[in-house]
Amino acid sequence: MLGIHRALRTLRPSVASHRCGILLNNNNRGALISALSRAQKGYLECNAGAPMHQTRFFGHVANDQNGPSTIESSKTKKTLHHLHEETLFDDLTGSRKIKIGTRFSEGKPHVLVIYTGGTIGMKPDLNGSLAPSPGFFTEYLKNMEELQVGSNSMPKVSIMEFDPILDSSCMGPEDWVHIAEVIEENYLQYDSFVVCMGTDTMAYTASALSFMFQNLGKTVIFTGAQIPLSKAYNDARRNLIVSLIMAGLKEINEVCLFFNDKLMRGCRASKVNSFGLDAFDSPNFPPLAQIGVNI
Repeated sequence: MLGIHRALRTLRPSVASHRCGILLNNNNRGALISALSRAQKGYLECNAGAPMHQTRFFGHVANDQNGPSTIESSKTKKTLHHLHEETLFDDLTGSRKIKIGTRFSEGKPHVLVIYTGGTIGMKPDLNGSLAPSPGFFTEYLKNMEELQVGSNSMPKVSIMEFDPILDSSCMGPEDWVHIAEVIEENYLQYDSFVVCMGTDTMAYTASALSFMFQNLGKTVIFTGAQIPLSKAYNDARRNLIVSLIMAGLKEINEVCLFFNDKLMRGCRASKVNSFGLDAFDSPNFPPLAQIGVNI
């Protein structure tokens, strides 16, 4: 991880996106990917023979309370993963004016959940083995009681699902940049972001984005699960719900990682256990928050 940190520190470009106040400098994207790739060597083993993803931004599907879902057009100059975005219980057509540094829109905070893949959204196949299940994660969230209209304790939620969904063990610097670009592209439309992904490279991804973003005025929380939502006994539902609650708090303006009972700084978290529910820890820095009876 130190190699990745050093590679990121050498870039430190100025804020490139004045409209949102965060950095993703086009002049340094290539250098960032190259530096991260060199730093990544020895830490991650990805499938070099895997085909490149054909990526583009699909737009978003707004869930109309009074009728069937309608597709809203969306254009972008960036090359992004093909995403399906479905708004849960809220209409995105209303215009909002958000100045740089403004975190919350009027009323409830609006959280964008970005699902890249991972155990949290898997289902057992015919042999009983967990396998990726495109669309399952989105459909599950649509039916979560906690996210229904009238729930006062939860923020408004929208969901983006990568297509194809990604195996986190094969994710690398280019995928990290894609996630950062998705957040940049939607920075003014949402109050905070929750990224749900596999645990194998979650710490690397959170750390990379921690250094890629400067002047971040909103919350970005990474989370996942050891046991998927499709299982009756799981840690996925709790991790997701608590992450959404924390994403609605005003006090957090950085990239974080939440797992089990701890909210950790993104650049300080490490995976320490592949079989227990307390899979991540922050050994050299105290957690930003700990969950018990109270937060």
